[in-house]
Amino acid sequence: LENIDALGLDAVDAKILMEKGLIRSSLKPVKILGNGELNSKINITATSFSTTAKQKIEKAGGTAIVQ
Repeated sequence: LENIDALGLDAVDAKILMEKGLIRSSLKPVKILGNGELNSKINITATSFSTTAKQKIEKAGGTAIVQ
């Protein structure tokens, strides 16, 4: 989560994560983990989320969208 927060975007999906070098392929499943803190409202679209990641995203006012 801290790497996603550092991007400074308000919406993130697998394509954006690949463009920013955080994942190798946007075609493979992406699971967002709850490492670090999230300080801004971000809407994140991914294949799955850890329980901690989902809690932190929602606590910051964002949404965790399962695709």
